[in-house]
Amino acid sequence: MSEKSLSESAGKTDLFSEFLENPAGDKFKALREALIHAPGFDFQSTALAELETLADEEYWERVLDWGATMMPEWIASPSVHQYLADAALELDDDARAAQEEYLVNASLRGLSQTGDGSPEQPYLIVHPADAYDLLESMGKEVEEQARLTTRIPALDVFRCSDGSAVHFDISAARIEGAAANPK
Repeated sequence: MSEKSLSESAGKTDLFSEFLENPAGDKFKALREALIHAPGFDFQSTALAELETLADEEYWERVLDWGATMMPEWIASPSVHQYLADAALELDDDARAAQEEYLVNASLRGLSQTGDGSPEQPYLIVHPADAYDLLESMGKEVEEQARLTTRIPALDVFRCSDGSAVHFDISAARIEGAAANPK
């Protein structure tokens, strides 16, 4: 997905800049909508796994290069920005690391303000990894995950060690499927 296609999907506004100026839930929701409706969006993309492999192998320059190719589709991903921050730190680029850490925190803040985790107001994610990122930031330990696809919106439900159940809207997977398989 190119920067241009994100701009076109976003009505030619710079939703990411607006989100960075005020990383609130409504700005994150608008950015998410633009991302999941952009041509080529892939809810189940394996790009994050490839980035993780590069980081595990400590190929820090390649982490930064691969991370750049993942944009803008992954621009709201806490995980991606954390890998980029780690790579920047390893390469002694403190300014870049600080910028990426800001993006990690902004993304988590935006995600956390999209809902309350209940079935009625699930958190809105762009990619499945976002759910794990948010749960980790909340100090939640996942014991079980279930997918409820017979309802709208489709939900991932995480049962946690503290007895809570946290719900995430995974309707982006259906949008991708509908775009890939038009009727």
